[in-house]
Amino acid sequence: MYIYLFYIICESLVSLTLTCFVACAYAYTYRIERIGPLSFLLAAHVRLKMSDRVLEVHFLPELTTEKALENSIVVIIDILRASTTITYALAAGAKCIYPFLTINEVVSWKKENIDTFTEGIILGGERGGKIIEGFDLGNSPSVYTEDEVRGKVIGFTTSNGTKAMQSAVHAKRVLIGCFSNISAVLDDLNKERAPIHLLCAGTNGVVTREDVLFAGKVVHSLANSDSNFCLNDEAIMASAVYAQTLVKQTTLDSELRNTLGGRGLTKLGYEDDIELVSKEDVFSILPTLDTKTWSIRR
Repeated sequence: MYIYLFYIICESLVSLTLTCFVACAYAYTYRIERIGPLSFLLAAHVRLKMSDRVLEVHFLPELTTEKALENSIVVIIDILRASTTITYALAAGAKCIYPFLTINEVVSWKKENIDTFTEGIILGGERGGKIIEGFDLGNSPSVYTEDEVRGKVIGFTTSNGTKAMQSAVHAKRVLIGCFSNISAVLDDLNKERAPIHLLCAGTNGVVTREDVLFAGKVVHSLANSDSNFCLNDEAIMASAVYAQTLVKQTTLDSELRNTLGGRGLTKLGYEDDIELVSKEDVFSILPTLDTKTWSIRR
């Protein structure tokens, strides 16, 4: 009996030590001036919830492999702005969206399929944040209105979001996640038993905090559900980033404006997009990429 009690005490001390280490690492990594009680408890809770279900975050597509994502549930995250724009387009009645890596690919696809999709094809996307010359629409969610896209098929290419999708070619299911449909994403993931991977698109190979914030909120929400998850280091770090927004009690809008993507959009004159992107649960739809037809539908 005493040996068992000694074992329990030692295990608890080790767990507490690891939690303190993780919390301090967060503070150093993200230059947090102090670790408040709330952030410490959040870190501890996430740490103690680690168990049998796999929940991993990847800050960039380059930090994982197609093999690692095989037969799993992958959530593509490009908050500013591809994930949000895709969600808005499908909510506005677009029939489906075909994502492409390059401009030439999507232009050639339209020429080859102009007679196939009699309902009409429109091209959307961006390079460097700006609308592509000759395209119908850019990458602002607000321009994908019912008048523009209802019943239409969209060919879509962006600098980072559509590239991230390529990494999930062998996944069991590929979901498109953003703050606009976060509850729909969470409801779906809560029902899953397959490994879950949250794949952040980043910006030109650089980690972006807007994507990490969304991933962190998903991790935080799922880890506080009835199910247990085994988290990778990036998932723990993302959860800590999100936890700090709770501690600071800042708005999502203000957080997104102070990110790499947010600052970039502000310079380009797309400040209104940030406000739109920061609105949570605007839609209950869950855009899903069919890896066989390589098309996204609601």
